[in-house]
Amino acid sequence: MLVWQTIDLESEKLDNQKILNKFFLSQYNSFHQEKMQNQTKASYVLLKRMFAELQIDIDDKEIKANQYGKPYFVDVPLFFNISHSKNLCAVAISDKPVGIDIQVISKCNKKVAQRYFDKKSLLRLYISPNKNNAFTKGWTTYESTLKLFSSLRFKSGKIKTTFYKVKDCTNSQYFVAVSVSK
Repeated sequence: MLVWQTIDLESEKLDNQKILNKFFLSQYNSFHQEKMQNQTKASYVLLKRMFAELQIDIDDKEIKANQYGKPYFVDVPLFFNISHSKNLCAVAISDKPVGIDIQVISKCNKKVAQRYFDKKSLLRLYISPNKNNAFTKGWTTYESTLKLFSSLRFKSGKIKTTFYKVKDCTNSQYFVAVSVSK
């Protein structure tokens, strides 16, 4: 099972939403910037909505973060991951470890690509007529894979990364990459 969704911080009514889960409330209260608080609230609202579809109320579930900051449920046998970019928040839920990254399509940076991209992403960048799309896909691949393993080292094995293109309420375009181990 793998599901993912996005929420638009500009068009979603988040003001009247209350955070009831202790982990998310702690995260929300730790930020002093309104942007970070809004991203935390959007993450909570979207995760709550998605788990409600599975008949799971996350408000009474214990969530912790590992040493790299990746959150996980203590007593729910499902995995989730969260990402933010500009106006959008993306959440993925899976029955095995998952990493998700969302990025607004940005200008190609070949130095960054050469340092962080895998061979497949570099090849895609070099042969693509749209360098900005290829760069953003490569970056989301890197980030979602990093978040999949929730550490600074990639583990061996096959990884399946799926890409999606989405827009926010301002018509800005984003790539979403969702990575899982095969």
